[in-house]
Parts: sequence; C-alpha cells; structure tokens
Amino acid sequence: MDEQFFSDFSQEFTESLQEYCKAPAPEHAFLSGLEQRLLEHQAVLLRSQPVKAFPRSSRIVFSSFLFTRRNWRYTVVLLLVALTIALFMIDPQRVLAQVQRWLGYVPGIGFVDLTETQVLVNPVEITRDGITLRVEQVIASRERTEVVISSSGLSEGNLPWPNDAIERPTFTAFLLLPDRSRLETSGWELDVGGGKLEFPALPAGVNQVTLMLPRLPLVPAGTMPEDWEIPLTLRSATNDLNKELFPQPYSPLDAKDTHHDITLRVLDVAQTSSETALHYQIEWKDPNWQFRFGLNVGRMPELRDNLGHIYWERPSSHASFAGVAVKSLPDAAATPTGPNQTDTLIFPALSLSASHASLWIDSIEFWRPAEGTITLDLGTSPKIGDSWPLDIRLEVAGFPVHLTGARLQEEIVDLGDGKTEQRTILNLSLDPLEEQDGFRLFNFGLMNSELGIYGSGGQLFSNGTEVYQGRLEFASGKLPTGIIKLQVMDASLLVQGPWQVTWDIPGKTSANAALPVHLFPKATEPSSSEIQPVLEEVFLSDRLTAVKIGGTGLPAGTTFVQALAYDPSRAKRGLYLEDNWERRYELGQNEAIIRPNGADSTYDPRWQFFPPLQPLAQSLSVRIPAIEVLMPASASFEVDVPQDVSFKKEEYKVTTIGGGGPERQETQTRWVSDPWPIDINLELAGYELQFSEAQVQHGTNSDAPYLLFLTGKPITANQGDLYLNELRFSKIEKPDGTIIRIDNGELISYPYGGVGQVERNSNQLQAMIVLDVTDVQGDLLSGRYRVETSGVTSWISGPWELPLSLSGR
Repeated sequence: MDEQFFSDFSQEFTESLQEYCKAPAPEHAFLSGLEQRLLEHQAVLLRSQPVKAFPRSSRIVFSSFLFTRRNWRYTVVLLLVALTIALFMIDPQRVLAQVQRWLGYVPGIGFVDLTETQVLVNPVEITRDGITLRVEQVIASRERTEVVISSSGLSEGNLPWPNDAIERPTFTAFLLLPDRSRLETSGWELDVGGGKLEFPALPAGVNQVTLMLPRLPLVPAGTMPEDWEIPLTLRSATNDLNKELFPQPYSPLDAKDTHHDITLRVLDVAQTSSETALHYQIEWKDPNWQFRFGLNVGRMPELRDNLGHIYWERPSSHASFAGVAVKSLPDAAATPTGPNQTDTLIFPALSLSASHASLWIDSIEFWRPAEGTITLDLGTSPKIGDSWPLDIRLEVAGFPVHLTGARLQEEIVDLGDGKTEQRTILNLSLDPLEEQDGFRLFNFGLMNSELGIYGSGGQLFSNGTEVYQGRLEFASGKLPTGIIKLQVMDASLLVQGPWQVTWDIPGKTSANAALPVHLFPKATEPSSSEIQPVLEEVFLSDRLTAVKIGGTGLPAGTTFVQALAYDPSRAKRGLYLEDNWERRYELGQNEAIIRPNGADSTYDPRWQFFPPLQPLAQSLSVRIPAIEVLMPASASFEVDVPQDVSFKKEEYKVTTIGGGGPERQETQTRWVSDPWPIDINLELAGYELQFSEAQVQHGTNSDAPYLLFLTGKPITANQGDLYLNELRFSKIEKPDGTIIRIDNGELISYPYGGVGQVERNSNQLQAMIVLDVTDVQGDLLSGRYRVETSGVTSWISGPWELPLSLSGR
C-alpha cells in the first residue's frame, strides 16, 4: 500500500489503522460504525473544494453535463480497508453467490450492470493551447460503449456568434481500434465544455482504443484546436476492486408506494459526497399505457430527508468517478408482474446526518391509445378571423370532451435575428376537462394526414391559470375548405398522487446524528423608529444556511415582504453572509431548501437560502442592501381596448447572455399597435400615479399573446425613504364578463404593475401596468377592462448588517 497516501494522516491514526488490519475480524456493528466515520471524514476533506461546473445557459436541446474533479485517494484507501475486512468475514461461497451480478453507479451515466463490462482505469486528459480535453469515464458493455468527456478552460464566451455548431448541431467522433478500424458515434448529448458520447459495443478482446474528436463539442470549425486523439486503456470492471471503491449502492427494503394501481419503487440508491442517485421503477397494470414523460409533470420530484431538507432534481450527474459495488440479484417479490419502466433521478448529496429519506412525486403522466372523430365544416371560403360556434361532444379515453368553438388565426413566429414565419392556426375552445377519481385527461392528439393537419387539445397553462383549448396547424400551408374530419390519435392521462416512497439509510440512526441547529435570535431594541430588517430565525445544517428576515419600525397596516438581493437605486447586488473569518456565502448557492412548519408547498419570501457554513465559524453577519414592504391601497380604474386595433412589425435590440456565444446584441421582432392616449389617475398609499398612454403588444411566443401596456408619467411623489416598487391587484373584469381574482402568489402573472427607469441610465422613474387582453381562443379581446388594486410594495435602501453569534451552537 502506498505510504505516501498515509503521509496526510497523523502517525497515531496510521499506526492504529495498520494494527487494525492485523486484528481478528471485528463485529458487524463496528464495521457499520467505521464506514459512517469514514464517509464523514471524506465529506470534511472535500467540503472546501470548489465545484467546477460548466455553463448551462448554452443547453439547447441537449442534456447538460456538469463535472467535478474530486481527490478520492483518502476515501479509496480507507474504504478499501473496510471492504477487505468485510470480505474476509464472509463465507467464500456466499461471496461467490454475491458476485453473480455487479451493479455500478457511474456519475454522468447512471446505474449499469457491470457484468462483462470494461471501464477506464483512470481519467485521461491532454491540453492544447490552454484547452484541456478530459475523458472522465468509459463504460464498455456488451450493448454499447459510453464515453463521458469534459473540456476545462472552454466556455460559451470563448465562441463566436452566430455559432452554426449550436444552431444546426452535427457531431462525429470515433474510437480507433488496434486493427486501425473505427467505430463512429451512434448518439450523443452535448454541452459547451462537455458531453456524453455513445458508440457501438467494442469487439471481444479489445481493451485499448483511441478517442478521436475532429472538433470539440459545439465548437465551430477553425476556432479551437482540432483533431484530438486520446489513447484509452480499459479493464474489467469486476476485477481489482481496490482501485474503484466507492460508497456502495444499496437497495432499500420494501421502498414503494401505490396509488390507482400504479406503484413507484426505489430500487437502488447511490450516495456520494456530491450527489444522490435514485434508480426507480414505475409499474402499472394496463398494457396499453406507456410511461414516457418522466416524473416532473406539474411539480418537480423532491427528495426529502428526516431533518427537513428538500432537494430538487438535477439535470444530470456532475461527478467523474465510477462506483463499483457487489450487489445480489433482486428478490422475486420485487420483480414486476406488469408493464414497467426504470430510470434514474439525480439529486444533490443528502445530509450526512440524515437517517431516513423519501422520494415525493406529485403526479404521473401516461400515454395511451384513443379513438374518436371530430367533424368540422369550414365553409367554401374560410379566411383569417372567421369563427364557428361548436357543440361537439365525444369521449376520449373514457373522458367526456366538449368542443364549443373554433377560430382561424394567423400566427407570426419569431425565429430570431429579425426573422419571422407566418402560420395559419385553427384554435378550438373546450370546456374544462374534469378530474375523475384521481385521473384527468391531460391532452389528446388530432390529425388528418391526407390534408396535412396536425395538432392537439387539452389543458394548457396561460398566465398562471388553466386554459382548455385545441390547436391545429396546416403542414401544407394551404387552408382546406368544406367538411374536414379529424381523428383522435392518442391521449395522455395525468394521474394524481402524491406518491411518497420512504426508506432507511443503512448505518444511520438519529440517535448519534449531528442534527441541524435552529436558532431564534433575541430581539434587540431598534436604534431608531425607522423601518429596518431584523433576524427572526436561523437554520444551520451541513447542507444549507437559511435565515428568516423580518422588519421592525413598520407603520400601521404595513407588512414586511422580503430582503432584496440588490438595491434598486444602485442596481448593485449585495445580499450575502459573512463569517468571522471573512468567508463570504452568496445567496442561492445552496443545494437544498427547507419549508418551515412542515408546509407542503408554501413559499415564504422572508426565508433566504445560502450554502452551509464552513468549520470554525463563530459568528455571522447578514448583509442586506434593501428591503421591501407591502402597504394596503385600494383603488380601481377602467381602460378600453379599441375594436379596430392593427399591428405593425417592430424590431428591437436585446442583450443576450448565453445561448452558445458571448454576450451580444440581438435583433428580435414584436408586433405593436399604434399607441393611443388615456387619462388614468391613481392615488395609492400616498403615491400619485398618472397613466397617459396605452399600447397593445402581440407576442407570438408568449403564454399571453396580447398584452396591454399602460405607461405612466414620471413619478413626482415618494413617501420619504419609501420608494414605489410594485402594484398589487385583487380583481380584473374582462369585457366578456370573465372575472379573474388575483392572489399575488409567488409567480409573476398579469395584471402586473411595476416601476422602472424612464429610459436607460435615467434617474427618473415611471410606473407601468400590464394587462392580459387575450380571449379564451387566443385572440385579442377588445372592450372595457375594470381593474381593482389591493396594495403597493415599496423598497427602502440600506445597507444593513445584522450580527449573529454562533457560540454554543
């Protein structure tokens, strides 16, 4: 064993470890405890190492790959000792039975059966002109060969724009075999700076190949070093375990939950210092159903632990080491008897103190065949703007569907860089699709292949509300006439849960865990009667630091909203933590959240989340640049949208960051009406607002296609240090009689009112109100709108520094 590895440990620890290796076989309980301590030691060693993640803003239609370089030498050596002792304790025949199946978790690839599989001995990299190409892992199985690569020193800011390699991606790589023959990529997932490549299976007996890349992923020709070649040596994944040891995947016992004859199981769990991977299975009864939409319908999957942490799914793994572990074949009781599908979810690393975990899924979507026919009569000369009342009732997958209307519309699609495309759309109006015993018809496909008509109908979400409509496009570009028949092709069903699969984490108990610390700072007397922030609660764990910020000195009826991440008057960000060692913790760099009071989905903007504290922090200061408060303010106004609104094309420049290139100015297109004068005067909580101009904008790629903008004159009055920030609304009545009540929840929706600069770099501020003026069929709804307000929010400029002592925590 390499003595250099032990040079980083104390002599006492080294001697004890060597003596332990000579000792008789210990009890099983001791082994479990040793593994726990080793994992915790590993986490401490790695805690201060930065996570090097590749930019994800260039993720277009490919899966994003994030990679982290980790120093595993301590973990490999220490866990080798534990596994070696454990193997000597097991009867040889039992060991032989166990290795009938090898389960490996490979970050960046997932769970794989490593029987007759070869892996890369170690990551391999070469550097040219400051760009490093690194082969993170190779998995060569009987079915395919997968290669994970990364390119440090390369970002989208290094690339020119426009970038044809991203706009029209084509990519080819090769594996050069010893006989000089080559295997070409059969598939790939790419990002600027990394990717996963798939090749056919290697011929029998081949364990040395050369990866050949004509160009780096998503890099245009002639801009970066080309013609890369990296020799790779592979070896059996089931031999020489001492060089690939990794925290062992485990199979939770009876980890399943069933609703509506649909069972969600967690088959395998792999926990590393950087991520948690769940190998799950969905099983159902109906052989005509297909599960193909993932588990993120409605709400994202959540991984929860018994300490109150909630973790959200990552798009992919970001580590770079293969984990190989012995695993027995599944029990017969766990073998599915009906249709099923397995996949892998990736979450951030679980807390080291967690002893229980659960996977929470809100709803699951299935596809199934469906039949039905819709007959429409478009007449002899249909034209844009024509509409037809309908009373068509049919049954789709056992659910009643009622079509109430149809309208022909023209849609202008913005293709970017000032380019647009005109399309003719037939929009269908539907009655709401009601839920039946936990099932809901989500949408269904429609087509007439002879006429080139394709589309769908069902539930959509527009402006934060549920909308039920259909949409048909004419692939031929020709508008059909007369009677047309549309066939229902298929349907997707949304099955409501929730499913919650809970399991115990091996070797972990809550009795000896380092539990999170929940602090309630003592309220201090305010230094003045001015509005200022205070610390109300603090939550400290090994996965995040959460602080709840409130306010003091608030006028009667005023409530505290949140601490702002920046000061609007200075456009400068500055909400962060700093400890007594001057270490800074930035907002939003946490990988878990908490929901106080056990709420299932409540959002409280008073809570702010930061990374976990580093060791030896004895005190904190919370730096706050500005705060926001809410003041009640009731008012109402009316505004008319004319019947004869026409639109003209308008090009404008926007600053684009990401998308595959450097920061740049791009031309986009919108359709706007001519403005018309209005005269709306509002007095809200002491603020005097005047709106003098209205204009409709038609956004072709928007959930709300038609928006009415009411522009105000510059604000002439503020309330001392309170600066108007947003308007809050309670109700809007549309011209068709529809009444929308606004809850001012966590998502921005219309109507929206806010304050901004009169023009760029101007010190003058003006208010603007935006209303959704789209009808249920997606067209402009003209007429009178009646709007009621409920309050305004104002911001107060800081900065403030709130101290917090951690002594005795």
